[in-house]
Parts: sequence; C-alpha cells; structure tokens
Amino acid sequence: MATHRVTAKRGGLGALAVALAALILAFPGGAGAQAPEGDPYPEAIPLPDGFQPEGVAISAAGRFYVGSLATGGILTGDLRTGQGRPLTEPVEGRLAVGLSLDAVNRLFVAGGPTGQGFVYDTVTGDSLAALQLAETGTAQTFVNDVIVADRGAAAGASGAAAYFTDSQQPVVYRVALHDDAVPTAADVTALPLTGDLVYQEGFNVNGIEVTADRASLLVMQTNTGRLYRVDPATGVTGEVDLGVPAGEPGALTNGDGLLVHGDTLYAVRNQLNEIAVVELSAGAASGSVTGTITSEELDVPSTVARYGDRLYAVNARFGVAEPEEASYSLVAAPTQPDAELGLPIRDRIAGPDRIATAVAVSRSAFPDGAAAAYLARADLPADALSAGSLGDGPVLLVPSCGDLPPVVATELRRLGPERVAALGGTAAVCDALLDEAVSAAGG
Repeated sequence: MATHRVTAKRGGLGALAVALAALILAFPGGAGAQAPEGDPYPEAIPLPDGFQPEGVAISAAGRFYVGSLATGGILTGDLRTGQGRPLTEPVEGRLAVGLSLDAVNRLFVAGGPTGQGFVYDTVTGDSLAALQLAETGTAQTFVNDVIVADRGAAAGASGAAAYFTDSQQPVVYRVALHDDAVPTAADVTALPLTGDLVYQEGFNVNGIEVTADRASLLVMQTNTGRLYRVDPATGVTGEVDLGVPAGEPGALTNGDGLLVHGDTLYAVRNQLNEIAVVELSAGAASGSVTGTITSEELDVPSTVARYGDRLYAVNARFGVAEPEEASYSLVAAPTQPDAELGLPIRDRIAGPDRIATAVAVSRSAFPDGAAAAYLARADLPADALSAGSLGDGPVLLVPSCGDLPPVVATELRRLGPERVAALGGTAAVCDALLDEAVSAAGG
C-alpha cells in the first residue's frame, strides 16, 4: 500500500471576481444558468448580445473560450452545461480575434489591428503579456489568428512556439515559448512569407494550423481561397495542391479559421455558412475536398474547434445589421458531412507525454478544482495505479526528484487543493519536489 505524505493545508482558489461590465448580465449562460435536466452538451450556446465573437478554443476538459472583436474580453464556459462566465474584463484599445491554448493552459489571442498578441492566464483571467508583433508604426496590420505548436519541427528550438498570422503584412510572427515563462519581446521573430504565397489586394492570410506531422504550418489565404504550407523555420511557402488550376478561384473561397485533426483539415467558409472537409496527404503537399458540413444553425461562422465527436463553430455574423445589439452563439456541428449530431461521447484525453496526459485527465475530471492532489512517480506505474480508489483529487505524474514540470505546477495552481500528498516514500517522490508542489499549489 502506498504511503501518503500529507504536507500542507490551504484554502481553495475561491470565486474569480472578473466581469465584462454590462455583458455579464446579458450572458444567457452566466453564473446562475443551469442546463436543462437530461440535456447535456447543448447544441447551441448563446453568447451575450453585442459581444461580436470571432475566435474559439476548447480545452481537454471541455471548457470553451470565446473572444470579442468589440471589447477584447474573453468568455469561458462548460460545453456540457452551456454555463459560462467572463474570464477577463474589457481592456481599452484591445480586441480579440483568433485564440489558441498552450500546454500549460495559457490563452494566446490575436489582436487584429493593434498589431499585438496577448497572453492570458486561464485560471485567474490575468493579462500576462501584450506582445508587439507588427513593427511600431506599421500603417496596415491585422493580426488575425494564432496556433501554438508544442511538438515536432514547428515547436522550434525552444520546444514550443506560438505563430500569429497578419492579413495585411506578408509575415508570420513566431513567439518562442520557454516552459511556463511569460514570453517577452525578445521571443518575437517576424518570418517573411516567401515562395508560392503572394499577397494581393484585400484580406490575405487568415487561419493557421500545424500539420499532423508537426513539420509545417498551414495558412489560409482568404482572398484567393488557396491553402499553403509554411516552413516554420524560414517562412518559405508552398501551395497545397487541392486540384484547382492556377488562375481560377481556389477550392476554399471565403476561407477563415482552420482546424487539423489527424490528416483531416476543417476549413470554415464564413459567408457560405459551411465547413469544408479536406483530406490531406502525408506532409500536406496535396489534398482533396471530400465534403461540406452544413447546418441551419451556422450563421456566418468564423472559427471552429473540436471536442470529441463534435465541432463547435462561432457564429460571428459578419455584416449583420446593428452588431452592437445582435445575438450571437457557439453552435455544435458533426465532424462529417451528413452525419447525425450526437453527444461528444467518443473522445481522447491526451497530452504530448504521460505527464501532460495526467494533467489533461485532471482537468477533465476536476474542472472546478479539487480538495486534494496526489503526486506519483511518472516512470513507474504502481503508485499511480494504487491511487485508483481516491476520489477527492487527481493523480499527477512527476519525476522522482528534480524540477516540478511547469504543466503540473500550473495544474496545481488551478486545482487549489487543501492537501498535496505524495504516493510512496522519498525514493518515489523526494521531499524537495513535494515542497515545490506545495508551493505551486499556494501552500
């Protein structure tokens, strides 16, 4: 039987005191909202009137994040209940376009015409960084979308990187990420886009993703409807052959946000109210549009994220009359054309390694925090398996000694446990690492 070494007691995180001014009262999925009994995972989640959403990101635990073009504020909520709350307050001069989460659950936000990228703490809602991406004084810039790469060549020498597109300037901005350190201006590099992709009059590169092999980036050029690979080290581009001859409109006209799931690419076509399904070849040198997902619920969607067997699209409703008063929503769609929309019951909870996978399980099982957190040696499963009967908190995997992994430190801070316990003796989890975990949890 494992020996539990209880080392600290502390209070929980408590409620977050953040609000989006008047919008909090208008949020149908606000703090007091409840999902209809027997109706988990609503197919449509109303957002505040006048919110003007654009980007969406979804965590492994089923928490969604949606940003506002109008205020720069971020909403977060639970896909299972449709219940939500403001994560951040509006900040004058900011707006929020594309969103992406990193391995330690920070939210990266594209800042549109500000030429900036923002980073938020998804636990507290604190603004961690405002990075100037476009050169100061750039006359035309629109930082449109962002993706975080944490594996493969796209992750870069630092082990992870965030990539931002600019619809007005032929560059991709790379922000090197160093574990849980907050990125600074020194981490920003502008990669000029060369090769096949040529900027033209109008709105150019929009959505961005990472290929399944983690070797390249994919970007959508909205005004041509064409898709390109980008070398994350050099910025050299090559068109993805989708079978459309040069000189003709591309296969993905009105293309906006992108989502990669294995060798499948989902491309949102906003004004057409549809999501194109593209099957990519290995390495994404070519592909074919195999179908189109449509729904009466889609109303000028902008971006899409996946949870289980569902897609979730933001209805941005570009061009709607009186956008300051219009209604908006996050709506579910099937992952294949003509498929029935069921509950997202088939899912995979995973991270890039076993430590990150344990954190993803923790977020899924304890979305609102936990009374306890248990540390088990990552390289031997016996102690972790022995904790299967514990129900008051997750088991987090750690090295037997050395530094506490940043992803675990972030999760302990989110959980806010009253107790942190090691499973096994000091040979399994040393006292120094246990003390570091207690400190990360706030003890």
